[in-house]
Amino acid sequence: MATKLNKRSVVIVGGGLTAALVARQLTAKGTDVLVLERGVDRRKAAEAKIPNQRDELRWDIRGGLGQDWAVETYTVRHSRNEDALPARRLGAFLPGEGLGGAASHWNGFTWRWSEYDPTLRTRFETRYGKSAIPADLLIQDWGVTYAEMEPHHHLFEKLFGISGKAGNINGKIQSGGNPFEAPRRDDYPQPPVQPTEAGLIFKGACEKLGYKPFIAPSGNSSGTYTNPDGMKLGQCQYCGHCERFICEAQAKATPDALLYPVLFQRKNFEIRLQCRVLGVDYDREAKRVLGVRYVDLITGEEYEQPADVVVLAAFTMSNTRFLLMGGIGAPYNPATGEGVVGKNFCIRPIRRSISSSGIAGSIRSSPAAAPASASTNSTTTISIIPVSDSLAAAESVPISRTGVPSAVGACRRGRRVGARNGRKRMPPGTPTRSRSKFKARAIRIARTISISIRSTMTSMVSRWCASPSIGATTI
Repeated sequence: MATKLNKRSVVIVGGGLTAALVARQLTAKGTDVLVLERGVDRRKAAEAKIPNQRDELRWDIRGGLGQDWAVETYTVRHSRNEDALPARRLGAFLPGEGLGGAASHWNGFTWRWSEYDPTLRTRFETRYGKSAIPADLLIQDWGVTYAEMEPHHHLFEKLFGISGKAGNINGKIQSGGNPFEAPRRDDYPQPPVQPTEAGLIFKGACEKLGYKPFIAPSGNSSGTYTNPDGMKLGQCQYCGHCERFICEAQAKATPDALLYPVLFQRKNFEIRLQCRVLGVDYDREAKRVLGVRYVDLITGEEYEQPADVVVLAAFTMSNTRFLLMGGIGAPYNPATGEGVVGKNFCIRPIRRSISSSGIAGSIRSSPAAAPASASTNSTTTISIIPVSDSLAAAESVPISRTGVPSAVGACRRGRRVGARNGRKRMPPGTPTRSRSKFKARAIRIARTISISIRSTMTSMVSRWCASPSIGATTI
């Protein structure tokens, strides 16, 4: 039988980014807040320190910082006529587990919504006519405008010390930034991170084609930074271990580094770790949530926690499950279009094109001649991926049967100055046939090589994105 505890003002399910932001606002106004988190505090654990922090097999491949899918998972089916089966592979879903949630191991990419995103249906109907939108296309206005959200974007960027270059300040286009972004009141708190050699090559190629590339804003700190709450960030070390990793240099903006230390100092804040919420108690007649039920993972005891307000701040699919299990709201029915719970869930709606980059080469290119109303998510937009995807980017370069990048690879071709053959020595890192063969082999084993080789490999692979010269040299 569950033990009933004393009532709290606000109970938040999940100890990630959303919980920390909500708790920061409420506790500052004197509200009593309790957070229930199923994971642990890893800030001073081995996961946050070298060499364990660099364990790619444990954190990257096996997703050690995320939800344990062998213990708790979601079910999957591709149509309503199929039986739902448990998912056993992480894939693109990275639900967090532990203080900071998924934001403790995010890659750092930070985008604002476009000015037209909250009113997308109105925008399309105005531009193309109502008949252009199919009846079964689930698109609607949000009921809020960008102008209403802008102050919250601004606060978040200041709290998290976002690195970037503004492209539109109060309606005035800024050189070096995103010319299609929504208007903002000032520049980012920190300048953008430094581009890699591959990023500079990509930038030059885009500019020759008439595009306007810019370094994507990110939560990777380009310098030392102190936020409005007095919390500090170190400078990014450009190691590439961002997504799926805790930052050992405390140079990545995360709630466990910037928000929870402040909350721990407030007497009206409490967090209970290793507490798994089982469900939400809901009074259907009164149409009011009464509290939550959870189990202490250390003792195995079950508790009933009453609350005036319950905030679901876990992963979206977990929040949806709690609502469905509690009978809160009408479940979405795709056949009739009725209901809202579970409707329109989508992960990663922004298309990303894989290219050669690295943490510092996160450059996005926008067409120079595109009309002001053009969408930045259109097919004319080129983007290259950030952070820990540098080897995945290299894997995207087409390899011919000889192990040499094929002509399809969208990188610069032609001989480099100084072929060896009795003349000047070739510059270090110049791609050759032998190096390209080694690159092809390196890519195949990149996921299992030791960390001592991986950091060097990442740097070398970024140089090999250009097509090889014909000649001979040694590594």
